[in-house]
Amino acid sequence: MSKIDVLFVGCGLKPEVMTIINDLQSYQELVDGWIQTVYCYKRKYVLVCNEEGMMLHLPPNARLDYQDGEYWTTIYGDFFIASLIETEDGEDFGSIDEEDIPYMLEHIHLIGKRY
Repeated sequence: MSKIDVLFVGCGLKPEVMTIINDLQSYQELVDGWIQTVYCYKRKYVLVCNEEGMMLHLPPNARLDYQDGEYWTTIYGDFFIASLIETEDGEDFGSIDEEDIPYMLEHIHLIGKRY
């Protein structure tokens, strides 16, 4: 199995770069359930969160900018961000570029204290 570096944002935790196995089971373990993908940053990256986060009453973790500083959506529960890469079969998740992290965090407004 291949591995990728993602930006993991756990509820109440500081965002951190984490190396994970690039498979569905690993994604589901990180977000504690079924996954939902949200394309962001001009489709260069994908945010992966729990599809049922709000229905399961997971804590609000972050708000995402849409444009002009307006909030587009709230993410409930833990999530991670991976890059999108082109493959022979379409698209897949890949490692993030660490130099893009400050830009990502500029557009993700974390909710609550971080330890």
